[in-house]
Amino acid sequence: MKKHNILSATLIALFACMLPSITKAQTEKTWSFGPELGIGVSKYGNDASSSEAKPGAIGGLFLTYSIVNTFGITTKLLYYEKGAEFSSQNTKQTLQYIEVPVMGRFFLNKEGNVRPNIMFGPSFAFLTGAKNKVGGDVEKIDSYKNQYNTFDFGLTGGLG
Repeated sequence: MKKHNILSATLIALFACMLPSITKAQTEKTWSFGPELGIGVSKYGNDASSSEAKPGAIGGLFLTYSIVNTFGITTKLLYYEKGAEFSSQNTKQTLQYIEVPVMGRFFLNKEGNVRPNIMFGPSFAFLTGAKNKVGGDVEKIDSYKNQYNTFDFGLTGGLG
């Protein structure tokens, strides 16, 4: 059942990412925007070595402004679930973030229907909630601000 959900979410995310490209190919504007959906996989670091990777939802909007036909700036506003699984304790922990990446986007060709690009830049994440799922019971962690860093800074990049 999990594989079916992941496959469905991946196909929806791919379709959602293609919509702005189709729109951009039909019009020559310097602004483009659209939805962003996906699945992220996260795991805690060395301080929780018994943790295992856990999938989480990603969803939001992106906005790109092309300054010249070979460079643009993209920013996103995303809801992002991170966390880890502890199978020895039958526990899944989910940390909920609002994430704002700001990336420079370098287009590898000047025009056309398909414009491969490389993007890179900083990402700012704000913790908005946390919950544990033990067995089948979900419990909200009200004191998450006292237990976790509420701000996360990172670098992000990708190919498009």
